[in-house]
Amino acid sequence: MCKSTSALLRILALLVAAMFATVTAAAEDGSRIIRLSGALADGQAAAVTVKDLETAGLQEFTVFNPFEQREDLYTGVFIKDLVHRFGAEDVQSITLTAIDQYSITFDREEWENFRILISTRVNGDYFGFDKKGPLRVVFPDYDPNQLAYQEILSKWIWMITRIEFKK
Repeated sequence: MCKSTSALLRILALLVAAMFATVTAAAEDGSRIIRLSGALADGQAAAVTVKDLETAGLQEFTVFNPFEQREDLYTGVFIKDLVHRFGAEDVQSITLTAIDQYSITFDREEWENFRILISTRVNGDYFGFDKKGPLRVVFPDYDPNQLAYQEILSKWIWMITRIEFKK
């Protein structure tokens, strides 16, 4: 390999490392950008930070996570409060989309009947993609013995980057 190619590869490796460090740092301080779309409240920006989402009202619960088989302390906002703060008055459902394009939809009846938390922190810390962040859904009242919670198990979405509000 010639010297110029070797030097170019070293520079490229440094740039990639710097980009990764920047992305990780952004995720860990609540400044990760979340895209909002659809039926938004008047004047609502289409891009907000995780910290901005927290203005809907923080809640905190110790929750058993059935996928990781452990309890953690989750901090975040209820979907109903998120809709009230960022969505138009007549929003009937929201779709949450993960970085891999996996998406789930919650309708008004679900967020009125279940406490559904969009977690912005785990054990007190903001979390990045490496820990299934920057946002994830958890159910504070999850009980694996109740049929209702068994039926919504597939809605424990993580790595959420987009939220669409629908009428």
